[in-house]
This record gives sequence, structure tokens and C-alpha cells, in this order.
Amino acid sequence: MLIGPQWGEQRLSAPTDFVRMEILAAEELGKLIVPVLLAGRAMPEAAEIPDELQFLCYRNASAIAAPPRHHEDIARLTTYFGAAYSAQTPRSRPLNHQRSRWRRPARY
Repeated sequence: MLIGPQWGEQRLSAPTDFVRMEILAAEELGKLIVPVLLAGRAMPEAAEIPDELQFLCYRNASAIAAPPRHHEDIARLTTYFGAAYSAQTPRSRPLNHQRSRWRRPARY
């Protein structure tokens, strides 16, 4: 989850805000949520965001610095997310894109 200088604390108060709904759905499903702070943004205080989203304030956040250092930060996050993703998604066999063509359903 990216948090920039104009991250919408006020917008997140709306129950129909899509970002709010996606964050809550991801939390309910137990998905990995990592706050990523952009452009020197600090992590919001719990009092600044709705009660349902306050769990975000207690997560370890990562930051992406301004250029020219941003390349290093992005590479570090890419490595982290790649490792976290492969740890959560076991594969029984390697993907074979040639064998994964759509097939016509059997007739009954």
C-alpha cells in the first residue's frame, strides 16, 4: 500500500471508498499488507485514520526515497515482495505456458 504526501485520510473515512474497501478486504483475507511511504511521508498517526484502518499504524513500513536513491529502495522492495510471494504460493509443478491453452469443455 503506497502512502504519499497527499494520501487521503479524509477520503478513507467514506465507507464506499475503494482504497478503504480493498485494504479491509486484504486484511480480512490475511493478505500481506506493507505500507510503503513515498516522498518523505511519515506513517499516519492512529488518530488520523478511521478506527477500522488503525491496524495499519502498527505495521512496519518501508520507505522509497527521492531520486537518485529510489532505485535501491525499489530493488530492495522487489526482492522482499518476491520472497514473500513465493513463500505464500506453493507450486506443484513449474508453469508451462504452452500447455496452458484454453480447451473446449467436454460434451455431455
